[in-house]
Amino acid sequence: MRFHVLGAGPIPSLFAHHLRRATPPSHKIVIIHRKARDALSVKASGIQVQNGATFTTSTDFEHESQDAKNDSPIDSLFITNKGHSALYALRRLAHRILPTSTVVLANNALAVHRLSPLFSDPEQRPHVILATSTHAARHTTTGGARRVVHTFPGRIHYALVANGSRDVEAGLKSSSSDRRLRLSNIASTTGDTLYPFYRTLRNTVAVLHLAESLSAHWCSLQEMQSRMRRRLVVDSIIQPLSILMGCRVGDLFTRTEAVMLARDMCNEAAALFRAEAEAQLRAEYPEPDLEMMELSGAARVPPALLAENLLRDCLNYAAERKSEISPMLNAMLYARPHDLTYLTGHLLASNAGLVDMPVTNSVYRLARMRVDAPIDRLF
Repeated sequence: MRFHVLGAGPIPSLFAHHLRRATPPSHKIVIIHRKARDALSVKASGIQVQNGATFTTSTDFEHESQDAKNDSPIDSLFITNKGHSALYALRRLAHRILPTSTVVLANNALAVHRLSPLFSDPEQRPHVILATSTHAARHTTTGGARRVVHTFPGRIHYALVANGSRDVEAGLKSSSSDRRLRLSNIASTTGDTLYPFYRTLRNTVAVLHLAESLSAHWCSLQEMQSRMRRRLVVDSIIQPLSILMGCRVGDLFTRTEAVMLARDMCNEAAALFRAEAEAQLRAEYPEPDLEMMELSGAARVPPALLAENLLRDCLNYAAERKSEISPMLNAMLYARPHDLTYLTGHLLASNAGLVDMPVTNSVYRLARMRVDAPIDRLF
């Protein structure tokens, strides 16, 4: 197997490091750089990761660049970059991604629907692993060598969107008491005629669990959809507010007004999720009995997506990451592209007129104004 990791930023490097340490040399870990020259430092010294007082180094990587001509198929591709750079790279790599390939979307801002324009033919789409990650890392340079500092050892939750008809979650529907997700439900290494088609998906799931330091947990697609919505709300609130306030994450909610603003945004997001559930039911049942729907709870959203729990997620995130500068604020400070459109903008776009979201819309517009205005040049 060849596992490709897109980019050499802190989080992609962290993934590449742990994938390399978890797999034998016969499996290749390939880092895809934007430019060929970007690979020089990693080629020379490998990847060094600092976790507290512990230092580990991994070497034996292969390197490719997005600008090089390469038609060799990609087995498995890990994407942890920001939405804008991930889409740009995917467009350049799409011809190498086959229906038997696996794409891991672990950047919290790039949902599977973003792949649809790249793979318009459903039969040509790859297997997809949707993931949320709470890991945080940054680069530092010591003595000329670049190091990844693992600032927040988090967790990864992921679910599978398999290409084809196989039920990869069949283990959860078993009549036995041992209901769990199993690798054998993806493909069996013996006597399975479809093993070649599902091989990369099975092996990618296996390597995620071998990389114990990434703390990866396989969950159902239904649970994953809830987790992705929760993370979208947290990022759609924390990141633009950090731009507007210009402070570290832990200082965002020191004033009551900021908590009230976040509460209003959580109320709007919860109303949106409720409206989406009701709209989905109406699409499935043209003339639903709305009263019976209400009594049965058919349109009820998971408790985790209620406003009070979404607000708790925001406050907990700010407390856990109190010393960090948000990725969006960091991008603004260094005049780099940001993910505002893929986060708060996506939350608003998914609304499609279902509910009013005036507070979220105002915060989004103010954040857009702030990142585009060169105010700091006055001082």
